[in-house]
Amino acid sequence: MAGPTLVVIAGIVTAWIAVKHVDPVLSDDYYKQGLAINRLIDKAQAAAKMGIQAEVMRSGTNLRAFLHSNDVSYGLPETLNLKLQHPTLSGHDQLVTLQHEAKGYYVGELLKPAIGRWNVMMEDAEKKWRLTGTWQMDNAGEGNLKMRAKMQ
Repeated sequence: MAGPTLVVIAGIVTAWIAVKHVDPVLSDDYYKQGLAINRLIDKAQAAAKMGIQAEVMRSGTNLRAFLHSNDVSYGLPETLNLKLQHPTLSGHDQLVTLQHEAKGYYVGELLKPAIGRWNVMMEDAEKKWRLTGTWQMDNAGEGNLKMRAKMQ
C-alpha cells in the first residue's frame, strides 16, 4: 500500500506546483505580439530599401558609429538609438542614444561595461527603419560590429 500512496501524494504535490506556478511562456496578447513582429519586419525592409549600413566601434564604454545610406534623398538623422539586449539577463540591457558628430558619424557611451554576446538593434529616432545584429564583446573593451539590412 505504501507505493500507491506515495504516487497519489506525489501527484497531488505536482498538481499543486503546476497551479501555484503558472507557466509565463504563453501570452494572452499573442495577436498584438504578432502585429508588433510585422512592424519590425517592415522597419527592416525599409532599411534595406534605403541601403542603410552601419558599423559600430567600441573602445571601453565609448561608442562610435558610422551610418551610410545608398538613398541620396535620405537625410541622416541627428540621433540614433542603439539597444543592447543580453540574451539571458534582461537586467543588463542598455539603450544608448548616439549623437550626430560629423557626416555619417555618431558618438555615445555605454551606461555600464558590456562583455559577452549581445543582440543589437539600431534605429532612427522616428523609428522608420531598423538594423539588427549580434555582437560578441571581449574583455579588452574593444571591437566593432557591422550591420546591414536584408530584405525579408
